Amino acid sequence: MFQDTSHLTPAMRQYAQFKQQYPNCLLLFRMGDFYETFYEDAEIAARVLNITLTSRGKGEKKAPLAGIPYHALDSYLSKLVTAGHHVALCEQLEDPKQAKGIVKRGVVRIITPGTATDSTLLEDKNHNYIASIFAHGDTYVFCYSDITTGTCSFQVCSSEDVFFQKLLVHKPRECLLPLSLCVNHHLIQKFRDYTIHVTPYSDDYFTLSPDHVSLSETEQRVFSALLHYVRQTQFQHTLSLTPTSLPSPALQIDHNTLRNLEIFRNIRENTSDATLLWVLDMTVTPMGGRLLKEWLTQPLTDTSCIRERH
Repeated sequence: MFQDTSHLTPAMRQYAQFKQQYPNCLLLFRMGDFYETFYEDAEIAARVLNITLTSRGKGEKKAPLAGIPYHALDSYLSKLVTAGHHVALCEQLEDPKQAKGIVKRGVVRIITPGTATDSTLLEDKNHNYIASIFAHGDTYVFCYSDITTGTCSFQVCSSEDVFFQKLLVHKPRECLLPLSLCVNHHLIQKFRDYTIHVTPYSDDYFTLSPDHVSLSETEQRVFSALLHYVRQTQFQHTLSLTPTSLPSPALQIDHNTLRNLEIFRNIRENTSDATLLWVLDMTVTPMGGRLLKEWLTQPLTDTSCIRERH
């Protein structure tokens, strides 16, 4: 898009620089009281947010433009992330009144469907899971994490069907998939059918790690990719995730069973009314609500453990 920026204004050259650094993100560029989007990003923002598409400049400097007020960021950001977009937030790092020349700016946050942490972007009693996936032959391995808690768990699946049944139990909002798997059009279509957002990620990040020798090789690969991605999007290079084991002994319930037993959604209306969760949920905090759903997803099978939990 920006092979030659010599014809652009200083501000637009600055925009082009950040867009080249974050080509897969919709870049919200702070200019005074607005976050502006340009070119293809502006067209996407106008369509998703139902805002006016206009333009900036004239002649060869003319660029499609769509902006949102900075004070309304949260509501617009929620719509973009819900639609599956990755958003890079580029802020003004100095007071424009005191700036000498072009205002200093920098990308301070990257928000994706699975790494959103602001309460305005989350559903109170639902985990916001991100998953990392690796396949070896017919075996699929994935780890999933709600990064607000800093923990992640693993699942090993013997086939593609079993994989999707287990994945749908947790219904992650975003899945990291090695680029080498993204060529499997049948697999990608199944993610689309289940409305799960896929983020292609370089195979180079699915590596073995000497820091996690307690994990199997495939578990190390998915964990390494997930950890790198979370650190990259959160701009916290020392951020840690803690691998955890599933409750033991726990009953493994697949997606079809949860649906047929109407644990979380009823079959007739696909709502939470008249479900087991609807009967049991007397929690008063978001954390309590998420914990209850986790327990119902992986119920214990040992009598003494069940009594202790009660």
